[in-house]
Amino acid sequence: MTTSLLFARLAALSHCGRILLAALLIAPAASASDGAERLDDYLRGLTTLEANFHQITFNADRSQMLESDGRLFLQRPGRFRWEYATAIAGKLLGINPFDEPNVTESKDNTKRLLAHYAEHGHLPQATPFITGDNVDLYMGDDTLLPLKELCKAHGYDADSRMEMLAAQFTGTHAGDYFGLLVYLPQTPAIEDKMRTIQRRLRHATRQAVTVGYGPRFLHSTGQLHKGGPNKGVFFQITAEHPLDIAIPDAPYTFGTLNDAQAAGDMQALQAHHRRVIRLHIKGDWQAGLDKVLAAINFVDERRK
Repeated sequence: MTTSLLFARLAALSHCGRILLAALLIAPAASASDGAERLDDYLRGLTTLEANFHQITFNADRSQMLESDGRLFLQRPGRFRWEYATAIAGKLLGINPFDEPNVTESKDNTKRLLAHYAEHGHLPQATPFITGDNVDLYMGDDTLLPLKELCKAHGYDADSRMEMLAAQFTGTHAGDYFGLLVYLPQTPAIEDKMRTIQRRLRHATRQAVTVGYGPRFLHSTGQLHKGGPNKGVFFQITAEHPLDIAIPDAPYTFGTLNDAQAAGDMQALQAHHRRVIRLHIKGDWQAGLDKVLAAINFVDERRK
């Protein structure tokens, strides 16, 4: 027997104007009918309502079993329905959207990295393949060795950061896509620059380009990146943390946690032989992102 916990913040439009409802339903228990009745009493007074909801289902031991999102629609008289967006999309695609083994893989990597930090006072240190004034490049052999061959075949300089990035931009196949995995604050300035990079890269390569802000994308497209077809070419963008905050009752900061999640996902991508390059920005974020734009412009110029 399971217990379903539905915590819905419903921004509704009724005769009284815009209202906010926080509804807590716990079932099956003696109080379940009371909760349902309270919600039913409230709903009787509404004429129209449309809102998102988030549902978490627990086992009897209170361990989480599944999580889903949906949308509620109400119109008086005669129309009241729930739509489970995630479940419906999964049904149409013929997949189980709650089966995310590679999300768990990245989480386990992150836990291991944070345990290392707690013991040693720092995360494991990787060696960059190319260092620069404010951007270092990191990649594993699965990405580096084919990229060196590509540079040799097309006359790119394998010791140049810009030309190595350009080689990766051009070394795609039909059906490939680019994934920009951004571990930077989603400020208006960063968002504007990333949209420019996305648009310019799509124009220069004629390939699809996605942008995800970490670590939140790990629970959505993160599963596709590692568990889906090996069609992605990934650029993970990390940076130093000029402002950082300690996490209460934890031996690390939010910046360290962010770095560990990025490193854990990088390890998972490499374990699945994905083409992935990490760009680590030291100092000015905008200047670091401009290095990406310079490599895209280099590709565009060579194709003219």
